[in-house]
Amino acid sequence: MVEEAKVVLQLLNKRGFEAFYIGGKCRTDLDNLYHRNGKRPIRDVDIVTNATPDEIKKIFPQHKEQCIAFSVVVIKFAECSFEIATYRKDNYDMDKVKRSSKIVKPTVVVAGTLDEDRARRDFTINTVAQDVAGKYIDYTYSYKNKTISAMNDINKKIIRCVGNPTVRFEEDPLRIMRMFRFMSTLGYEIEKQTLKSAISNKNLLEKVPSSRFAPEMNKLIAGENVKETLLLMRKSGIFDIIIDGNEPFLPSIKSIND
Repeated sequence: MVEEAKVVLQLLNKRGFEAFYIGGKCRTDLDNLYHRNGKRPIRDVDIVTNATPDEIKKIFPQHKEQCIAFSVVVIKFAECSFEIATYRKDNYDMDKVKRSSKIVKPTVVVAGTLDEDRARRDFTINTVAQDVAGKYIDYTYSYKNKTISAMNDINKKIIRCVGNPTVRFEEDPLRIMRMFRFMSTLGYEIEKQTLKSAISNKNLLEKVPSSRFAPEMNKLIAGENVKETLLLMRKSGIFDIIIDGNEPFLPSIKSIND
């Protein structure tokens, strides 16, 4: 899959567009490099580019329109499927977000640069990019007079929201579950302010429909560090959250001993 994805990047570059691996592939590669001696396989490869969806579709005739509102096109190339996303910024109406009892989708606009795209992502560990030659492109920014480096967070096994964690969780409360999922699957520690904000805002999870919980919970349960993660979730009150306005999320977990 990685070799096929490399050709996709080359084709986009040949047409004059920027194109990079982003997210999971880069995170897994660096996690293997820093901590695991190459033990984790690459399960999917996401690509980001400054090409528009229409330009992507012209280059790759075998495609299907998926999440066009979010500027994502799924292409089929050499029997592999890849999601190619155009650089974007997600603009949220925060007044509406805070008033609504449901998750509010953002207004999506095209971004001009890779860093503009990365600024709207959930956790720093998902912001590292890589070019076709294999060079990693770190994502760094300043927050509260501190310089944050995505590659450094992976090296130190830290899960940290990009920017203000409260804003990130208000935008999409499911990110709280994704945070715990990464703790379970990677064995990383949740950065102090990120965890504090997640706990303070855990009731935001009541906006999330149960259908969106399942994929994250399935991955979490299969993680190597599931015990530590479930204990922290229980301590944090996550399992008291009411799902779909009906009943608590996994209420029976309180009766399971440590």
